[in-house]
Amino acid sequence: MPVTQNKESVNDSQYTQYSLVPFIPVLLKSVDDHFTFSADGQSITFVGELIQAETSGKVDVLYKIEEREFLVFHASIAAEVIADVKQVNWFHGSWNNYDHSLISKTSLIDNFLIFRKGTTSFFISLDFPYSKINDDGIGYEPNDPVVPGRDYVCHTVSVGACRLSGNMIGDFDRAEIEAFSSYIEKRYPMRFNRPVTSATCITNRMTDVREGRIFYSMYDNPTLFLDVQTIKDEISLCADLGIEFYQLFEGLFDWPDTEITGRNLQEAVALGKQKGVRVGDYVHPGELYCPHYNYEHRKLDRIGWRRQNHDGTRGQFCLAHPDYYAHLAGRLLAHNELYHEELICMDMLDLQPCFDTSHGHARGDLYRQVLGLVNLMQALADLSDQYLVWSNSGNWLEFMPKLLWYNPNVYLTDPHPRAYSPTLNMLKYFGDCRREQMVTAHNQYFVPYRCFTNCEYYFSRHSRVSDLKFFEYSLLQGLAVTPNICFGELRVFLDLVPSGALDSCKQFIRKWLAFFKAHFSVWQFTQQIGDAPGVKANEIYAHIKEDKGFICFVNQDLYAKESVVWLDQRIGLTGGEWFALQERYPSDCRCGESRLPYACFGDRINFIIPAYSVRYIEILPITAQMIQEESGTCRIYGLPAEISKITDGYRIVLTGRQGQTHRLGLALPTDQELEELALEPSGSVPMFTFPAQCEIIDTQGHLAWITLQFPREAACAELTHWTIDGNSECSCLSATASPFIGGYIHNLYSDKQSVSLILKTKTKEQKAADFGIINLPPQDMRKKRDAVEVIDWNRPARRHQYETVFFLPFIEWPSMSMAYGSDEIVELAFTDTNWIKQLTCSINGLEVPVCRYTYPTQAGQCTYYIELMHHVVSGQEVRLALDVTWIEC
Repeated sequence: MPVTQNKESVNDSQYTQYSLVPFIPVLLKSVDDHFTFSADGQSITFVGELIQAETSGKVDVLYKIEEREFLVFHASIAAEVIADVKQVNWFHGSWNNYDHSLISKTSLIDNFLIFRKGTTSFFISLDFPYSKINDDGIGYEPNDPVVPGRDYVCHTVSVGACRLSGNMIGDFDRAEIEAFSSYIEKRYPMRFNRPVTSATCITNRMTDVREGRIFYSMYDNPTLFLDVQTIKDEISLCADLGIEFYQLFEGLFDWPDTEITGRNLQEAVALGKQKGVRVGDYVHPGELYCPHYNYEHRKLDRIGWRRQNHDGTRGQFCLAHPDYYAHLAGRLLAHNELYHEELICMDMLDLQPCFDTSHGHARGDLYRQVLGLVNLMQALADLSDQYLVWSNSGNWLEFMPKLLWYNPNVYLTDPHPRAYSPTLNMLKYFGDCRREQMVTAHNQYFVPYRCFTNCEYYFSRHSRVSDLKFFEYSLLQGLAVTPNICFGELRVFLDLVPSGALDSCKQFIRKWLAFFKAHFSVWQFTQQIGDAPGVKANEIYAHIKEDKGFICFVNQDLYAKESVVWLDQRIGLTGGEWFALQERYPSDCRCGESRLPYACFGDRINFIIPAYSVRYIEILPITAQMIQEESGTCRIYGLPAEISKITDGYRIVLTGRQGQTHRLGLALPTDQELEELALEPSGSVPMFTFPAQCEIIDTQGHLAWITLQFPREAACAELTHWTIDGNSECSCLSATASPFIGGYIHNLYSDKQSVSLILKTKTKEQKAADFGIINLPPQDMRKKRDAVEVIDWNRPARRHQYETVFFLPFIEWPSMSMAYGSDEIVELAFTDTNWIKQLTCSINGLEVPVCRYTYPTQAGQCTYYIELMHHVVSGQEVRLALDVTWIEC
């Protein structure tokens, strides 16, 4: 079948597809001590020793090369008499013939040595989560003996290359970021080839912090020793919702009573096994005891086991100290094996160089501490092929991404405030912060998206707008990036959900956890093809494998956005010619932005993403069987529909919000065409029967575009177009440089209306059956953006007046108004509220109070809003005006 490719999309070098083939082959030629690495027509050279070992005696060093997507160098050290290996350095010498070099590092370790030559980037990496890169090469300090007959096996080193994209993200090219991330996934097998779903029993809303300790009240806080029944209830809840792992407290070192707590743990693990939930534990590997649950105020007084800092002070316990390691690992492994646990949450670790050489390591050691941590993780993972090692807050990020080989799913920290964004709901705010953290950590530390956990915590409930308004958004925004999720305080959240919404909330979780499990084959691949998260960002994430997958859009702002997607290599498509685009959320229907009847490889598609929303679009390759099956059916694109056959055509029942206009696609059976379109009134009582409008825009063969406006006046929550300083022309604030970006009416009510389209069809002359010849391009329904003058915000003093008009079809009488959190309010959004010196507001010429919502977790951040009750009545036009005085520079 013919394919009309968009040549611009395929040849646009700015969007070179970096992740389809993250590596390009590297060839090695060696003569004596000269090594030449070549890739994609570019070469760099190394002169020196491929591997150098500093030892206390004579040794033999042997190496070999394994060819994979990248080159892997193996080496071993043999000795005839006992010798100590003090230092190992790969590539001990000098590099030449490159354009630019840099080292990817954290504050504690060096990860990648990078050489750029022309359009090629070469990288060299020790295959272990610790190395130092300097003039001596890429090295580490084993401080290990080599004994005759037992070779010392060195950590391997990998050499790879990628083709630069020209798209820089900080210090790194986008292609380098994706290549390093792919190296992490490919160097060693990934432990979990499914979504990792988990929950934790911690509930920390009632906390006593003093005298150097943290103590949770037992209000809603289940623990093994004090409230095992609630733990059992939560395990049953996990099973009901499809959550696989459950992490409980107290950790083994904090048990107040071995007999009672041990029996309770046995019962919890047994219940979990019965219900298919893997139960696990908690440990603080740097201190043993968790300050949150250390009821007995225990403390391990072994100063000599503690890390010695550079200034002589002592820190956490040194994981390289053989006695401490034996104490920690011995108890932890025995405990997990005894109780058949399959999860460990490691928390609060603070690894730093240790200068106490009596521990058996070099002065200033970090390598052997990391080795101890790795050995502990490996030993725990060996207890069960499904065992999950799971890290939390501390300096785990310093050892990313390579620690993921032993710590395969990372929960980097509790949800916390990050970049400011306007919000009236903390569930949404923390969701946006978590998403930004994952994208940032991927771009800076190369953590594969499939290794993140989206921590959906419900601990901050003091929102101005109800959590249920953002429950679905918060859940799906993070899962647009990673397939993994952990729920914190889920039971507490569900206990407080109104009974009428409880079942739907649970069903929503069940549905989407099952969805990501079913689609993991594509969701394990994530590409960020839009902006990084933030105010005014246009976020798009692609999960594509070959010729199928999903496009996910996230809009955290209070106004609708247009997102452009090309169906070609830049989203990851490597095959296919024609595609069906199926919206999976928020509706489940054929996508209304695609051409009819199917999208074509190379199409440029403009998607509209409403305010505060997530949108998932599935891309399905069209097969001959699908063409045959659909050739005799009637299909609607753009809204879910109930379609029934009538005598001379079809009746199509559609439901939507009052007054909204939709562009709908229509595909009739291939032997029919549209002759006439009419609307059948919905309802039988005249007072409640309102007229709707429909129109045929374009037809071609059995295809048509139509518009449908639902009955009554539209209720628009997005207040995006404003006049500025009395200018007669309205401006779209998102297109200006103004710190004020508009308003949004929360809890605005609009009726759902149903209409019936009556299609009269006739038999058409049968022509070529190739659907690639007969197709209709999408209709552009976008609103024209007004040209605006960019405001100069560097003037010494400034004041601006903004005005907009909106229609409010419904609002309750004050005496019958909705509950706080569900009443009608207008959010006033600013990119930074610190710009504001004074803010006043009027409605229909009368001044109204401007309220301030201060974020519970960040007292210095706020969002402004106004309450509509008492200030407006339904069925009238409302004129809203703001007067803002900005601070002086």
